[in-house]
Amino acid sequence: MEIYEKICSAYRGKRVLVTGHTGFKGSWLCRILHLAGAKVFGYSLPADEMSMFRLCGNESILLHSEGDVCNFSQLKEVFDSVKPQFVFHLAAQALVSEGYKFPAQTYETNVMGTVNLLECVRLCGGTESVLVVTTDKVYAESKKMLTETDRLDGFDPYSNSKSCAELAAGCYRRSFPGFPALSTVRAGNTIGGGDFAANRILPDCARAAAAGRAVALRHPLSVRPYQHVLDVLSAYLLLAAEQVQRPVLSSSYNVAPARGTSTERLAELYSRYRGGPEIRKEEDGNAPHETLKLRLRAKKLRELFPDLPHTPLSVAVKKTAEWEKARLAGQRMDEFTDAQIRSFFAGEWRV
Repeated sequence: MEIYEKICSAYRGKRVLVTGHTGFKGSWLCRILHLAGAKVFGYSLPADEMSMFRLCGNESILLHSEGDVCNFSQLKEVFDSVKPQFVFHLAAQALVSEGYKFPAQTYETNVMGTVNLLECVRLCGGTESVLVVTTDKVYAESKKMLTETDRLDGFDPYSNSKSCAELAAGCYRRSFPGFPALSTVRAGNTIGGGDFAANRILPDCARAAAAGRAVALRHPLSVRPYQHVLDVLSAYLLLAAEQVQRPVLSSSYNVAPARGTSTERLAELYSRYRGGPEIRKEEDGNAPHETLKLRLRAKKLRELFPDLPHTPLSVAVKKTAEWEKARLAGQRMDEFTDAQIRSFFAGEWRV
């Protein structure tokens, strides 16, 4: 509970702008901030009809603005109006598969969208802390455990666009005296209830289970640093708050569990807790390139926050399955989500 008290103390009454607030991570982040007593503002493309944002009625807990981060003038109007003290930049084209289909749009959103946000921070003033969310895929491919000092050069358009966003953030941090505390966070694969994206393993499993069909695993032996969304967002919130007090912390941080898990193992756990689907392994030699094993070291963040929560993978998958089952049962998902948040911060998920 101590971590939750720190978050409440840092954000209560503060003006917090979240870009990409209608997405999976953004929806969870806004609910945590609302529970902590923050004044939450969101700027994003319209929410999908099937989205956590709509299922939880998040438009009732924040000031909701629809827009594209590629539209600088519109974004600046929001900054001028909100005058945010904290900024969490989550808006992005976030899928590897979409990056292959639409590379130019992916670069425009992920690079120039980030530059536009940083320009708004620079020109508008008053912001104390900025967190730019990138990905664990920003690094050049390597067989070793990756640390924050390793070379940035993501392989595919999505990953590479996020590498470029990292470079832009680093440039603004160096180039403009008086720029607020600014960090980038490189999180491993994030799971949790409310993710309905295509071509992600647990949403694919959920759709297959609901339809009563098997799910095909394209890369069953691929290893990723899977972690629950509440673990990830705890790190974001603590870092954004702490760097206000200690601007020297402005840097880049990996956010990851101690070890990765195979896609097959993740799907098996979900099938056990959800009651399906059947799992079928289908290696696809024609599928776009993906790194087989992606391993991150998050020592830098763990040393900064030794008590940072870490949910065991089996518990993380179980809680994800429980969220989906509650949705299908017609429960109030705002209440169910908030109950999960409270039990997480109460330490009930750690074994």
